[in-house]
Amino acid sequence: MTKEELESKSDFEINELTAIKLGLNISKEQWMHLGDRDENLVIINTSKDSSDIINRTFDTVDYCNKWADMGPLLLEELIETAPLCNGNKWKAVVVKYDKRGNAIHYISKHKNPLRAAAIVYLLRNG
Repeated sequence: MTKEELESKSDFEINELTAIKLGLNISKEQWMHLGDRDENLVIINTSKDSSDIINRTFDTVDYCNKWADMGPLLLEELIETAPLCNGNKWKAVVVKYDKRGNAIHYISKHKNPLRAAAIVYLLRNG
């Protein structure tokens, strides 16, 4: 997926793509069980046995808006975030090296630094 395609997606779509890239088990049918709906949250099945429908456990992730979800990825993937000089946007950057040692820079700019970082994560690991 291109940078432009990712940047045009909603927070929910970015969250969903990030969860899938991380190999999390997404559970869309659980939306009806959330009393206070947040349209950006992706629900993941955290059960050890996904066939056990009675004892399933769930959690939510929001990489675009929750440091608790995106922070560990920033640290693990060495994604840098910094405010831009104009003050109303942030830049997220990560570098990946190809087989010949050439640096490939992935950059995204957005008013939300966590969203920019999630996009950079997806670009790098796409």
